[in-house]
Amino acid sequence: MSTHKWLKMLRRPSPLLLWLLLMAGWEASYRTIGWKAWLFPAPSHVLDATLGLLGAETYFGEPIASGWPMKASKSLGTDETKSAMSAPLPHALVTSGARLLAGFGFSLLLGSALGLAMWRFHFVDRLLGPVFWGFKHCRACAGCRWRC
Repeated sequence: MSTHKWLKMLRRPSPLLLWLLLMAGWEASYRTIGWKAWLFPAPSHVLDATLGLLGAETYFGEPIASGWPMKASKSLGTDETKSAMSAPLPHALVTSGARLLAGFGFSLLLGSALGLAMWRFHFVDRLLGPVFWGFKHCRACAGCRWRC
């Protein structure tokens, strides 16, 4: 890479740097002004909530003190080691995946049954054909650009 290209890259700040500055300014203004965390949470509160969904208890949103961002366990002898699969997020992902597969299987069975009935019985084809023909063209109204 020539020196000219390096100078061009150094003159223009990277998008990552701009995002980091935005997040740092947001965090600093939260800690300076003292907004309520439930009204306008700082990025540190969002990070705490995200890590909490993964089963890791952190306290980035708390005031900086001894042991920040991790706090010592309140009672000695408790087992703080949690499995990642016992956290709320993986459990929710598995539940959503199971519901997705169940819905897809149900729609596959129902669609196949209706398609076979429309193919076999002329009355069912005349009854449901216009409805399905309308569904085919609804995608154009919804802004779908794919062609079939």
